[in-house]
Amino acid sequence: MYDKETKRTRQKLVWTIDLYDPREPRPTPAELAAGTPEQREGWAAEITKYLDDRKERARQNTVRSGIAVVAGIMKKITEDLNSQTPTLSDDDRQRVTAMVRGWAEALHIAPQPARKPAERKAPTTATATTGEDPRAFGDELVEQARSLRSSGLSIAGVADKMTADGHKVSKSWVQKWTT
Repeated sequence: MYDKETKRTRQKLVWTIDLYDPREPRPTPAELAAGTPEQREGWAAEITKYLDDRKERARQNTVRSGIAVVAGIMKKITEDLNSQTPTLSDDDRQRVTAMVRGWAEALHIAPQPARKPAERKAPTTATATTGEDPRAFGDELVEQARSLRSSGLSIAGVADKMTADGHKVSKSWVQKWTT
């Protein structure tokens, strides 16, 4: 503001903005500390616009930075599920699957059809230690293991289920033939 008596411009604090408060109140012209009524209205509108723009930029940055966070978490979950001793239980895996499906729906992404695995030949030779080849179970049991794995069961869960059904398989066999 221009001070006519001293013939100099002066500054006067009219409003303080808290940098760390996301719920910063919007000023009304009557709350501003100086200026004419017209100046106060202009300043109040300018401050309100600045605060609204700042809030929108913060929201956009949060969403964009969330992509990298989700990517890192999904990488860790995938590594865990493909390991010999996964930490996540079958319930945890089902919850993650539901979240991913919800995100796909929100993003309007159609689920991809399950890919058909390539045909594999069952070998005819037996191993020296067990007397039988674990792959000799045939394509039918390999497909069953893949189906159980794609339905959300962990490697250990698939091995346990197939063993309970009378087909003794190890976790390493499940991992080898389902990934």
